[in-house]
Amino acid sequence: AAGVGTNTRFTRTDFDALTLPLESAGLLGATSVAFVVPSPAGRTGATQRAWRERGAEDLTLAPRGDPEEHLFSIFARTLGSNGPQRNGIDVAASAEATAALNEARRTGQPTVSDTYVLLRDQAVPANRRQLSFVFVAPVYAAGDAAAFQGWMVLGVHGQDFLGAVLSTVSQNQLD
Repeated sequence: AAGVGTNTRFTRTDFDALTLPLESAGLLGATSVAFVVPSPAGRTGATQRAWRERGAEDLTLAPRGDPEEHLFSIFARTLGSNGPQRNGIDVAASAEATAALNEARRTGQPTVSDTYVLLRDQAVPANRRQLSFVFVAPVYAAGDAAAFQGWMVLGVHGQDFLGAVLSTVSQNQLD
């Protein structure tokens, strides 16, 4: 997030370069990493055009509900084998993610959401869904704490995360 804030015109190329190392980092349970931006209600078209100009050519924002502010995933990278990349999602459709994003913006500090079913997993059959959470870090322009730009968001499947942590810590001795 701090690296994003040093870039005065953050683009798809910048996001791809910044997040590429995460693909091979072996982050336990990680599903994806995304750059999310706020967009006031009624400004979806302008927000979409602005980010298409920054390299998100295929971006189609999908507002959900009628919040005062939409929270759109602009750039996303899928981690592991967790399905296709999902740009354009309105994170405001999740109360848990929205609360974490708002808390991170309010405090200027990274935060973690309460557990919930990720928006990307809601179409997964119920017997395969798991509770998950997101790590959220606010992005501010370097040297200007008042210049909020958005958030870096890392989604994590809770069961996969805990299973991998316990397996690692126990050296595969737990059943």
